[in-house]
Amino acid sequence: MRASRAGLLLFTFAMAAAAFLSAPQRTMACACLAGAFTRNYTGSGSSCGAANTSVFDQADTEASNDCAASGDSVCFESSVIVTVACAQHGTTWTETGHIRYKCAVCP
Repeated sequence: MRASRAGLLLFTFAMAAAAFLSAPQRTMACACLAGAFTRNYTGSGSSCGAANTSVFDQADTEASNDCAASGDSVCFESSVIVTVACAQHGTTWTETGHIRYKCAVCP
């Protein structure tokens, strides 16, 4: 009798688990909030491309940290918005700019 009860209990548990796992899951979509701009950063490198990448990396860090401060993540980033054009200084190139970004807020 105990074996049949244990079997029935196990069968009931398995059926309940199957029903729960097959039920459609409702997930709320994240919202990509209105954009903000980072501060201006000056990047440098061995070329204009490297200087631009340096600006982006610095601005990306600010955007990521800002979104993470409220438990969110970045959902959009623009390319670098140049405020001071790339120029050569000896063997180094520099450029100044910022990016626009948005934070995703998930419920």
